[in-house]
Amino acid sequence: MSVDDLAHRLFSSASVTRWHHTSDQVPEASTNDRIGWVRTPATVVDRIVTSWHGTPRS
Repeated sequence: MSVDDLAHRLFSSASVTRWHHTSDQVPEASTNDRIGWVRTPATVVDRIVTSWHGTPRS
């Protein structure tokens, strides 16, 4: 099952957003490979928090 399939099974289609974490968005000396982004997740966390609350975390 793909991530898209899972998201659409768990959430309404209107609430599902797809975002591509591109190489230029990762912190220096980090990566956006399959799990590498977890070591420096700040940009991903900020994006999620902003999406949920409408403002970046403080």
